[in-house]
Amino acid sequence: MIVLQRLNRALKSAFAIGALIMCSLSARAGSYIIDRDSFSEHIILSATSYSFTDGDITWIYRNFKKGSRYEGEWFNGVVLVEMRGLVEGELAIPGTTPDGRPVTALGSGLFSGNVDIDSVVIPDSVEMLFPGVFYGCEYLKEIALPDSINEISHSIFSGCSRLEKVKLGVNIPNISHRMFRGCSSLETIEWNGTESLKIIGSQAFQGCVDLRELALPDSVTNLYEEAFYGCTGITNIQVGANMRTVGARAFYDNSSLLEINFNGNKVREIGGSCFSGCTVLRHFKMPDSVREVGTYLLSGCERLLSVQIGDSLELISEGFCMGCESLTNIVWGSSVETLGYRAFRGCVSLQGELQIPDTVETIGSYLFSGCSGLRHVKIGTGCTSILDLAFMGCEHLLAVEAAGEVEQIGDSVFSGCKNLTNITIPRTVTAIGGRAFDDCISLTAI
Repeated sequence: MIVLQRLNRALKSAFAIGALIMCSLSARAGSYIIDRDSFSEHIILSATSYSFTDGDITWIYRNFKKGSRYEGEWFNGVVLVEMRGLVEGELAIPGTTPDGRPVTALGSGLFSGNVDIDSVVIPDSVEMLFPGVFYGCEYLKEIALPDSINEISHSIFSGCSRLEKVKLGVNIPNISHRMFRGCSSLETIEWNGTESLKIIGSQAFQGCVDLRELALPDSVTNLYEEAFYGCTGITNIQVGANMRTVGARAFYDNSSLLEINFNGNKVREIGGSCFSGCTVLRHFKMPDSVREVGTYLLSGCERLLSVQIGDSLELISEGFCMGCESLTNIVWGSSVETLGYRAFRGCVSLQGELQIPDTVETIGSYLFSGCSGLRHVKIGTGCTSILDLAFMGCEHLLAVEAAGEVEQIGDSVFSGCKNLTNITIPRTVTAIGGRAFDDCISLTAI
């Protein structure tokens, strides 16, 4: 019995070694590998490379069977992995191999750094683009993605600095991470009526400075961080009706942006610094559906005149409109409870009377510090805390009325309010911080 077991193990070992040797010889000969399902040992072998010539071009490809992996992805089909030869002008990518198998994917970095291609025809057989297929193709000017493509990896056209026009296929589910980053000549995006497109990835169009108008399709639900960061040529943005999330810095430093419209009421979250540095934006109306915004949302929008807060927002975040020097009008939402740290600091054009709504419970530190145009502040009945330095340096503030049940007035709250003559403090106040009225040289009544 023992002898039979040893013999059986020896036969299995010999069989496995023989299979590997056969596979090695087969690979060198250019024929396909052994089917893993033929063996009880389930030996998984990767695809063999093949080549064929089409005119002056030699194509290297790999054929993967079901259950194989390429670039970390499960994949089944033919992938073009290398092109050899000189191309000038338009490149037509073959749709099949000489034995009739369809080309279903373009491999990672297939044309990366190629400076001879100015246009490409992608066959309808292609379903997937792996990372960086056209990365750094500096002379590529135009591309049309066929409707057959249903999966796209990252950085596909990143650094194609002369790319001017893109037509997207109707079945593309996402604009991937850094897909068009640094395409500084891109002027036209044809969305092509796509209903499959749900996501625009992070930094997808970062630095596309020649884009002028942007109308995001209604199908898009998520716009990730820095998607249009530094797109300094965009003047108008239309956000589609089904957008749910707009990521941090999505439109940061869009210095030509004059107008943004949310065409639906489904946005729940807008990320930090989303519109920071949009220096010519005039008006901002937040959808009532928004429940959360990140810090410094509109900071540095120097020519912003008015902002309307949505009715679902409870917290106006840190630095919300900090440094918006031209801001004259704030329309408060009906749910605002907390006005965050430095939210309106340095908004020097806020003029006359400011009414803080009754829903507000907390006035944050430095909230209106440096708002030198304020004359009269009325604090609503719901406020319980006015935190440190909230009105510091409001030089022309004349009067403050704190109705309701304020319990705490922090340090240096009215420091430097040199023209403040009258302040009404309710009996509910139990603590007033140090130097709360420092340098209030005109104060005559409390």
